[in-house]
Amino acid sequence: MIQLQQFGIKCLCFAILFNLSLYANSQTRLTKYIKDSLALVINKLYLDDQKYRWIVMLGEENPYKLDSLKDLNQQDLNKRIIAAMENKAGLLQEKKDSIWRKQLIIDTTNTILLKNIINKYGYPDFYKEPIEISTILLHSPYLFLDSAFFEKLKRGGVSKKIGAYDYALIYDKICLKKGNPERYFVIEHYDSITNQTHIQKPIDLELTNKARKEIGLKKLQRRDLE
Repeated sequence: MIQLQQFGIKCLCFAILFNLSLYANSQTRLTKYIKDSLALVINKLYLDDQKYRWIVMLGEENPYKLDSLKDLNQQDLNKRIIAAMENKAGLLQEKKDSIWRKQLIIDTTNTILLKNIINKYGYPDFYKEPIEISTILLHSPYLFLDSAFFEKLKRGGVSKKIGAYDYALIYDKICLKKGNPERYFVIEHYDSITNQTHIQKPIDLELTNKARKEIGLKKLQRRDLE
């Protein structure tokens, strides 16, 4: 029943986008109707983005216990995430794998819908919670976000819309998923020994800073990387 309801909601999102496509053919600008309709779709995508993610990360299905774990301070939260990942706490790996497969389906559908919105209407900078859009893109399967898509975002004005840091974070996450080195070096990597996070050292600091400057990020100083 739940899966059927989720399917119905996804169909509704596709229906809204299809209707907007027909409506937008005769429009020269984003009207309030289009913006409000797109906002409804994006909000639903974000809610789905969070549907199973925390359950798997923290290894807990009980909603009350899950909320309690999410309220931990950052240090204890990191410890719990690591413990869950190493199967030292929470759900068994088989159960987490089963839940995560559901989230991957959601992430793929979300990416397709959001990418279609951006390709057709441009980056939705009218949306009141831009971090939700960045979060959806951050969790996108890398196969759906190619270099042409990132170039489109960059040409649209990174700092004014998606934000330079969020753009760099998404780009570098996709690089790592593809097995490539980061370009902007903004990702905080967790060290289980020191229980601290840190960015990695760029292979070529000058080249990295050139890339960072292009999107409005400040330069990395060599002394900060020691």
